[in-house]
Amino acid sequence: RGEPLDIMLAECARALVDHLHAAFARIWTINDAGTVLELAASEGMYTHRDGPHSRVHVGKFKIGRIAEERKSHLTNSVAGDPMVGDQAWAVREGMVSFAGYPLIVGERLVGVMAMFARAPLSHATLDAMEAVAHGIALGIDRRRAEEALVASKTEVTRILESITDGFASLDLNFCYRYVNREGARMLGRPAKDLIGRGIVDAPCLSEA
Repeated sequence: RGEPLDIMLAECARALVDHLHAAFARIWTINDAGTVLELAASEGMYTHRDGPHSRVHVGKFKIGRIAEERKSHLTNSVAGDPMVGDQAWAVREGMVSFAGYPLIVGERLVGVMAMFARAPLSHATLDAMEAVAHGIALGIDRRRAEEALVASKTEVTRILESITDGFASLDLNFCYRYVNREGARMLGRPAKDLIGRGIVDAPCLSEA
Protein backbone atom coordinates (compact mmCIF):
# COMPACT_ATOMS: atom_id res chain seq x y z
CA ARG A 1 0.00 0.00 0.00
CA GLY A 2 1.00 3.64 -0.47
CA GLU A 3 1.60 6.10 2.32
CA PRO A 4 -1.38 7.27 4.42
CA LEU A 5 -3.54 10.01 2.95
CA ASP A 6 -2.64 12.62 5.59
CA ILE A 7 1.09 12.17 4.92
CA MET A 8 0.59 12.49 1.17
CA LEU A 9 -1.46 15.67 1.57
CA ALA A 10 1.05 17.19 4.01
CA GLU A 11 3.77 16.66 1.41
CA CYS A 12 1.60 18.31 -1.25
CA ALA A 13 0.90 21.32 0.98
CA ARG A 14 4.60 21.61 1.82
CA ALA A 15 5.43 21.60 -1.90
CA LEU A 16 3.04 24.52 -2.46
CA VAL A 17 4.79 26.47 0.28
CA ASP A 18 8.31 25.64 -0.90
CA HIS A 19 7.90 25.96 -4.67
CA LEU A 20 5.19 28.62 -5.00
CA HIS A 21 6.40 30.76 -2.09
CA ALA A 22 3.12 30.56 -0.18
CA ALA A 23 2.87 31.90 3.35
CA PHE A 24 0.84 28.81 4.13
CA ALA A 25 -1.13 26.17 2.28
CA ARG A 26 -3.98 23.95 3.41
CA ILE A 27 -5.92 21.00 2.05
CA TRP A 28 -9.34 19.88 3.25
CA THR A 29 -11.14 16.64 2.40
CA ILE A 30 -14.91 16.28 2.29
CA ASN A 31 -16.56 13.94 4.79
CA ASP A 32 -18.63 10.93 3.70
CA ALA A 33 -21.87 12.88 4.03
CA GLY A 34 -20.55 15.59 1.72
CA THR A 35 -21.41 18.34 4.20
CA VAL A 36 -18.20 19.15 6.07
CA LEU A 37 -14.64 19.86 4.95
CA GLU A 38 -12.06 18.40 7.34
CA LEU A 39 -8.58 19.94 7.46
CA ALA A 40 -6.15 17.21 6.42
CA ALA A 41 -2.93 19.21 5.89
CA SER A 42 -1.59 22.63 6.88
CA GLU A 43 1.97 23.73 6.10
CA GLY A 44 3.88 27.01 6.25
CA MET A 45 3.28 29.62 8.94
CA TYR A 46 0.39 27.55 10.32
CA THR A 47 0.87 23.82 10.82
CA HIS A 48 -1.86 23.14 13.39
CA ARG A 49 -5.02 21.39 12.26
CA ASP A 50 -7.34 22.48 15.05
CA GLY A 51 -9.21 25.75 15.46
CA PRO A 52 -12.20 27.23 13.60
CA HIS A 53 -11.01 26.07 10.17
CA SER A 54 -10.42 22.44 11.15
CA ARG A 55 -14.01 21.59 10.18
CA VAL A 56 -15.74 23.88 7.69
CA HIS A 57 -19.31 23.33 6.66
CA VAL A 58 -19.94 23.48 2.93
CA GLY A 59 -21.13 27.00 2.15
CA LYS A 60 -19.43 28.58 5.20
CA PHE A 61 -16.36 30.84 5.02
CA LYS A 62 -14.47 31.21 1.75
CA ILE A 63 -13.38 27.56 1.81
CA GLY A 64 -16.93 26.29 2.23
CA ARG A 65 -18.16 28.56 -0.55
CA ILE A 66 -15.51 27.25 -2.93
CA ALA A 67 -16.75 23.74 -2.14
CA GLU A 68 -20.40 24.72 -2.54
CA GLU A 69 -19.94 26.61 -5.82
CA ARG A 70 -17.22 24.25 -7.10
CA LYS A 71 -15.38 27.24 -8.52
CA SER A 72 -11.86 28.44 -7.83
CA HIS A 73 -11.35 31.81 -6.16
CA LEU A 74 -8.22 33.77 -7.05
CA THR A 75 -7.18 37.26 -6.00
CA ASN A 76 -4.07 39.41 -5.80
CA SER A 77 -5.94 41.92 -3.65
CA VAL A 78 -6.68 40.12 -0.40
CA ALA A 79 -7.24 43.42 1.40
CA GLY A 80 -10.78 44.41 0.50
CA ASP A 81 -11.76 41.00 -0.95
CA PRO A 82 -15.23 40.18 0.43
CA MET A 83 -14.37 36.46 0.42
CA VAL A 84 -11.63 37.06 2.99
CA GLY A 85 -13.48 37.56 6.26
CA ASP A 86 -10.68 38.56 8.63
CA GLN A 87 -9.38 41.69 6.95
CA ALA A 88 -7.47 42.83 10.06
CA TRP A 89 -5.51 39.56 10.05
CA ALA A 90 -4.76 39.88 6.32
CA VAL A 91 -3.39 43.41 6.72
CA ARG A 92 -1.42 42.53 9.86
CA GLU A 93 0.25 39.53 8.22
CA GLY A 94 0.83 41.28 4.91
CA MET A 95 -1.22 38.85 2.85
CA VAL A 96 -1.49 39.94 -0.78
CA SER A 97 -2.86 36.97 -2.70
CA PHE A 98 -5.14 33.99 -2.22
CA ALA A 99 -5.88 31.00 -4.42
CA GLY A 100 -8.45 28.35 -3.61
CA TYR A 101 -9.46 25.40 -5.78
CA PRO A 102 -12.18 22.79 -5.43
CA LEU A 103 -10.77 19.27 -5.71
CA ILE A 104 -13.04 17.41 -8.08
CA VAL A 105 -12.93 13.95 -9.66
CA GLY A 106 -15.53 13.58 -12.37
CA GLU A 107 -18.64 15.09 -10.81
CA ARG A 108 -17.57 14.40 -7.22
CA LEU A 109 -16.10 16.95 -4.82
CA VAL A 110 -13.33 15.36 -2.74
CA GLY A 111 -11.91 18.48 -1.05
CA VAL A 112 -10.54 22.01 -1.32
CA MET A 113 -6.96 23.27 -1.67
CA ALA A 114 -6.00 26.83 -0.78
CA MET A 115 -3.00 29.04 -0.11
CA PHE A 116 -2.17 32.61 0.93
CA ALA A 117 0.94 34.44 -0.23
CA ARG A 118 2.61 37.77 0.55
CA ALA A 119 3.26 38.51 -3.11
CA PRO A 120 1.04 38.57 -6.22
CA LEU A 121 0.44 35.22 -7.93
CA SER A 122 1.44 35.12 -11.60
CA HIS A 123 -0.57 33.45 -14.34
CA ALA A 124 2.10 30.74 -14.52
CA THR A 125 1.72 30.05 -10.80
CA LEU A 126 -2.06 29.85 -11.08
CA ASP A 127 -1.77 27.46 -14.04
CA ALA A 128 0.60 25.29 -11.99
CA MET A 129 -1.81 25.30 -9.04
CA GLU A 130 -4.69 24.22 -11.24
CA ALA A 131 -2.67 21.23 -12.48
CA VAL A 132 -1.61 20.42 -8.90
CA ALA A 133 -5.23 20.60 -7.73
CA HIS A 134 -6.25 18.02 -10.32
CA GLY A 135 -3.43 15.69 -9.28
CA ILE A 136 -4.26 16.04 -5.58
CA ALA A 137 -7.93 15.32 -6.26
CA LEU A 138 -7.00 12.10 -8.08
CA GLY A 139 -4.62 11.18 -5.27
CA ILE A 140 -7.30 11.64 -2.60
CA ASP A 141 -9.76 9.56 -4.60
CA ARG A 142 -7.24 6.77 -5.16
CA ARG A 143 -6.08 6.65 -1.53
CA ARG A 144 -9.67 6.56 -0.28
CA ALA A 145 -10.45 3.70 -2.65
CA GLU A 146 -7.38 1.81 -1.40
CA GLU A 147 -8.30 2.41 2.24
CA ALA A 148 -11.89 1.32 1.62
CA LEU A 149 -10.65 -1.88 -0.02
CA VAL A 150 -8.33 -2.66 2.89
CA ALA A 151 -11.12 -1.97 5.38
CA SER A 152 -13.45 -4.26 3.43
CA LYS A 153 -10.89 -7.07 3.35
CA THR A 154 -10.25 -6.65 7.06
CA GLU A 155 -13.95 -6.92 7.83
CA VAL A 156 -14.35 -10.02 5.65
CA THR A 157 -11.39 -11.65 7.40
CA ARG A 158 -12.83 -10.78 10.82
CA ILE A 159 -16.14 -12.41 9.88
CA LEU A 160 -14.49 -15.54 8.46
CA GLU A 161 -12.34 -15.94 11.56
CA SER A 162 -15.41 -15.71 13.81
CA ILE A 163 -17.54 -18.37 12.11
CA THR A 164 -17.60 -21.93 13.42
CA ASP A 165 -17.34 -23.53 9.96
CA GLY A 166 -14.05 -24.28 8.26
CA PHE A 167 -13.35 -22.02 5.28
CA ALA A 168 -10.53 -21.94 2.74
CA SER A 169 -9.96 -20.26 -0.61
CA LEU A 170 -7.77 -21.67 -3.40
CA ASP A 171 -6.00 -20.18 -6.38
CA LEU A 172 -6.15 -21.59 -9.93
CA ASN A 173 -3.40 -24.07 -9.06
CA PHE A 174 -5.45 -25.41 -6.14
CA CYS A 175 -3.08 -23.87 -3.61
CA TYR A 176 -4.38 -22.37 -0.39
CA ARG A 177 -4.74 -18.59 -0.47
CA TYR A 178 -6.57 -18.28 2.84
CA VAL A 179 -7.63 -20.64 5.61
CA ASN A 180 -9.64 -19.50 8.61
CA ARG A 181 -8.97 -20.60 12.17
CA GLU A 182 -11.52 -23.43 12.15
CA GLY A 183 -10.36 -24.61 8.73
CA ALA A 184 -6.78 -24.82 9.94
CA ARG A 185 -7.93 -26.79 13.00
CA MET A 186 -9.81 -29.23 10.79
CA LEU A 187 -6.78 -29.65 8.51
CA GLY A 188 -4.51 -30.14 11.50
CA ARG A 189 -1.93 -27.52 10.52
CA PRO A 190 -1.41 -23.81 11.26
CA ALA A 191 -2.85 -21.55 8.61
CA LYS A 192 0.58 -19.98 7.95
CA ASP A 193 1.91 -23.44 7.02
CA LEU A 194 -0.93 -24.03 4.56
CA ILE A 195 -0.87 -20.74 2.64
CA GLY A 196 0.81 -21.21 -0.73
CA ARG A 197 0.73 -25.01 -0.58
CA GLY A 198 -1.44 -27.35 -2.61
CA ILE A 199 -4.48 -29.19 -1.30
CA VAL A 200 -2.57 -32.47 -1.56
CA ASP A 201 0.12 -30.97 0.71
CA ALA A 202 2.58 -30.41 -2.15
CA PRO A 203 4.23 -27.08 -2.90
CA CYS A 204 2.24 -25.01 -5.38
CA LEU A 205 3.63 -24.50 -8.87
CA SER A 206 5.00 -21.04 -8.01
CA GLU A 207 7.15 -22.61 -5.27
CA ALA A 208 8.32 -25.61 -7.23
